[in-house]
Amino acid sequence: MIDTPASIRLLLPGDIPEADALLGLAFDSPPNRSTDLGLYLKMQPENWFSMERQKRLVGTVGALRYGSRAHVGFMAVHPECQRQGIGKALMIHLLAVLAQKGATHVTLDASPAGRGLYEKLGFSACGDTVSFTLSGHAPAPGFPPGVGPVLAEDLDELGRWDAGYFGADRGSLFRGLLLAYPGRAFLLRSRQGRLQGYLFAQPARIGPWVALDPAGAEALLNAALTLPYTGGGIISALSGANAGAQELVQRYGFKQGQITLHMIKAPGPVLERRDLIYAQTSLAAG
Repeated sequence: MIDTPASIRLLLPGDIPEADALLGLAFDSPPNRSTDLGLYLKMQPENWFSMERQKRLVGTVGALRYGSRAHVGFMAVHPECQRQGIGKALMIHLLAVLAQKGATHVTLDASPAGRGLYEKLGFSACGDTVSFTLSGHAPAPGFPPGVGPVLAEDLDELGRWDAGYFGADRGSLFRGLLLAYPGRAFLLRSRQGRLQGYLFAQPARIGPWVALDPAGAEALLNAALTLPYTGGGIISALSGANAGAQELVQRYGFKQGQITLHMIKAPGPVLERRDLIYAQTSLAAG
């Protein structure tokens, strides 16, 4: 066991290439998370951490906090350094930081390999998150009626509305996404002007995405499919509690990928409507 607390420090923008490479090794996938890392660091630089050993990054973890809620992401340990207490030390440090800032409800999406560690730290399973991918996407013609763009003046209202379904106000997240990816967010309103749903289309991902009914969700998806995506493909992390979301994206050609365990550490229930949440922001951001 190493003296982990002295090795933990803030993850910095200059660490992103090395952190991306480490995440690729830990998750056995190509390095492709630098854009997300950069965005999340810009949004909440105080909540992302790394562990160094001999000036080499051996672990990462962080969270986006939404008031009393937080979602943990990018928890990874270099394969050569696993089973040495690094992941546990990083998580304990992060949870202490989040608690100090008032986050009482913490969620994450766990791989089968990580489940045991999170259970030891007080997390329990509360559902699944199912990843889907659409390959070879080309922008679709035509724009669905009733769907409009998310504007800066909509963000306060949208944050309050979304809190009724996510369980916390994500207005700061929406503001960051809209600033980073202008023109890639959509709102659906009733004829009376009431919000019925929204969708953010990131450069390679759909989410967050919430809708009150299947027809509205499909209209928002059709709006998102009019856009181009990086590499011509789209990924999305869908709520396992929303069977309609999975059926919908499969009708549009999305293929199911990994299933992760949605877990929570909280003193009581979260007022979260995962049956109306179609897609998360990402596995790392909730």
